[in-house]
Amino acid sequence: MTNKQQQIIARVTSLLSEHDQQESFLIGEIEKLSWQSGNEFPCSELLRQFVHTTFDEDEAENHWDRIFENLDYFRNELNHDFGLRVAIFDYFINLNKAVSSPILVEIHVLKAAEEMAMLDSLTGLYNRRYLDICLNKEVKRAQRHESIFSVLIGYRQFQGNK
Repeated sequence: MTNKQQQIIARVTSLLSEHDQQESFLIGEIEKLSWQSGNEFPCSELLRQFVHTTFDEDEAENHWDRIFENLDYFRNELNHDFGLRVAIFDYFINLNKAVSSPILVEIHVLKAAEEMAMLDSLTGLYNRRYLDICLNKEVKRAQRHESIFSVLIGYRQFQGNK
């Protein structure tokens, strides 16, 4: 993925994480980023942000076209703006049928669960699972940039009260 594509994903991800964003603003930003970036627009990666499934780029572009058609249907035929997330959800459940039995979770609940899975509840320190994720991410980054990196892990033995 190019640097420009990474910036686009970072922008959309930050928009998605802001709970008070209006859907129309989100849609407008995605359309603007798509128009500005042309062939650099990472359709598959952006779609992965929503449905957590990987598609090849051509397939992802096709899905986005159908999603926006679905969004237009909601607006024009039903005379209601349900929003991008609902259009994506409806597309993958009712039209594309790629998802058969989804579970809806509020994003703050998901974030809390992720945090609990990666933090030790007693010490508040990150656990081995978090180390594995970060280490894997850094290995991939080093490979992508054809660079090397080092890992330094400190250890301090607890002496207790004497």
